Amino acid sequence: MKLSQRLFRKPLWQCIRQAGTFSIIAAAALAFLVSACNTLPANTTTSPHEPLPFSERILSGTLENGLRYYIQENPYPEDRVEIRLNVRTGSLNETDEEQGLAHFVEHMAFNGTKHFKANELITFLEKAGLTFGSHTNAYTSTDVTNYQLSLPLSKPELLDKGFLIVRDWADGLLFDEGEIEKEKGVIVEEWRMRDGVRKRIGDQSRAIILAGSRYPLRDPIGKMEVVQKANRKLLKGYYDANYTPSRMALIVVGNIDAQKMKKRIELALGDMPARTPRKAASKHVPLTRGLRVATITDAEQTTGLSAKDHYHSRGRTTTFEGFKQDITEQIAVAAFNRRLHNMINSGDLPLLISARMRVSDIQENLISARVIARPLQGKMKEGLSSLYTEVERTRRFGFLDSEKEEQITAFTRVLTDRARPEKRMESDGFAKQIVQFDTHGGALLSPKQELNLFTRVTKSLTTEDLSRAF
Repeated sequence: MKLSQRLFRKPLWQCIRQAGTFSIIAAAALAFLVSACNTLPANTTTSPHEPLPFSERILSGTLENGLRYYIQENPYPEDRVEIRLNVRTGSLNETDEEQGLAHFVEHMAFNGTKHFKANELITFLEKAGLTFGSHTNAYTSTDVTNYQLSLPLSKPELLDKGFLIVRDWADGLLFDEGEIEKEKGVIVEEWRMRDGVRKRIGDQSRAIILAGSRYPLRDPIGKMEVVQKANRKLLKGYYDANYTPSRMALIVVGNIDAQKMKKRIELALGDMPARTPRKAASKHVPLTRGLRVATITDAEQTTGLSAKDHYHSRGRTTTFEGFKQDITEQIAVAAFNRRLHNMINSGDLPLLISARMRVSDIQENLISARVIARPLQGKMKEGLSSLYTEVERTRRFGFLDSEKEEQITAFTRVLTDRARPEKRMESDGFAKQIVQFDTHGGALLSPKQELNLFTRVTKSLTTEDLSRAF
């Protein structure tokens, strides 16, 4: 099993959610300089609290028992439908005695359910021509456990079975003691495979950046001493306490009829009993003021990386004003990255192999503006000095009109292409977007809506706006 928006942003913790580590960190010496500062407001509009629209492509709602559903018609690929059961609980909701059980429960979903005993589920899917890991899979992260099915529409009976499987995942796991014992070895081996330099650096960096929160204490793979002692009572206890309709969403995307699919969802999952889940753990990451500096070293790494984070306290984007602030920041960051790219290529920053900035969600209450640099080997101090000189130059003197126009043109080109009626995007991609929204909140816009909002923002956007945002 795999372990595991602001608009236009790749979340900083996407790698934690998927794998429990930072893919961006591959350094022998990794310095984090973290400071807290205030966010400068962008220009206001006549209706600053105007809510953002919801994608007109998606049929969504909530069943009486609390389960959410999202349905999107999409003809690519023509013969498949993507189904996702998104359960909004992960390792963060584990007690000290349950560390590793969220991931263990996910494994047990393929080892015996109400309608598919032992390995019958995998056997059935393979006989139907599906490959485990390709057409069906699952992952566990700190915040969510996600189950995935990709089914051919040419075999209607498979779709019926698919909904039966989803229902079993939601409230029909058996937790057979014999299957539990067999699965322990699989999980321990998975833990051993992950126990390398990336995990070691990832664990240390999480402890720094997420200091004061629950996240560094809840690695999705868990503790092997807990896994080894797990039994039916413990696993079912976590499952019953957290797998409730109010924490679930069913996402269906494919070449389907949305209204007919809604009726199938109601029939398959509407009679699940509504239950009150155990209180969810806090996702809050405190805004720690002041400067923190840390160096992480590992003998197995040969390259160095520096990352400097400036934290800002701000919630998810749900209003037009928030969207405007996001766009202003993203254009400013893109303009700055273009500067760095040109300077490194021209030799004006000769001590840097690469450098860039990005703005990312830390968690639902915290944003990070991160400057990442890879200096020449042995030139960490000099390389960073040249980079931060350019950061300070931009902070003081801002951007040129030509830089603003260049980035607006580039963004417009991408968004216009994405909004073309004939633009193809496979159903799996849409399903991932919906899962992200259901898990973390924010906004879920169609490409057309996104383009229209972007155009509204940039009509009045000034170079001074970009400079203030930076």
